[in-house]
Amino acid sequence: IHLRTCNLMRYGGNMPSILSGKLHVGKDCMMGRGVVIDVAEEVVLGDRCVIPDNAYLGGRRIEVGDDWFGYSWEWRRLDIGRGRRDEEHAILKVGSRCTTHDNKIDLAREVTIGDDVGLSPEVTIYNHGYWLSPLEGFPCKYAPVEIGNGTIVGYRSMILAGAVIPRECVIGAGSVVTGELTMSRSIYAGNP
Repeated sequence: IHLRTCNLMRYGGNMPSILSGKLHVGKDCMMGRGVVIDVAEEVVLGDRCVIPDNAYLGGRRIEVGDDWFGYSWEWRRLDIGRGRRDEEHAILKVGSRCTTHDNKIDLAREVTIGDDVGLSPEVTIYNHGYWLSPLEGFPCKYAPVEIGNGTIVGYRSMILAGAVIPRECVIGAGSVVTGELTMSRSIYAGNP
């Protein structure tokens, strides 16, 4: 564990449970009550990051830039990795000045989130498709997800395998993003 300048602060009662190969924490980071970090290789948190109460961070590797703010409620939590600690591609990269809420971010493949991105409450990122059985002839899709700088993803939206969202876009509330969006500085909404 490397706590740069040892300024990891805890707000609330319960100490975090850290089961990570390596943990690098920047200056003035805070962790809420009941946080679980279960990452196989390494977690890198930039300066002034806030991990909310009851958050679960799992996967192979997680890298977060400066000023990441996570918020969740007592009955809903930020859930990253979805138990994919031992999977080779379970990697999350988040830029600086990003906000998350009670999001679900699956890491069947790499997820890359740029700088200044906001994920509204209940946004889900799935980078695999298993709803229709490949045993019955349906294709099995696993693909990375990319969200560009300055993008806002609206309430209860779902980002699916292979989605690429360019910079400075707004994804309307309740939308489903299924593939590559092509125009930056645009508003996208709908299903799909």
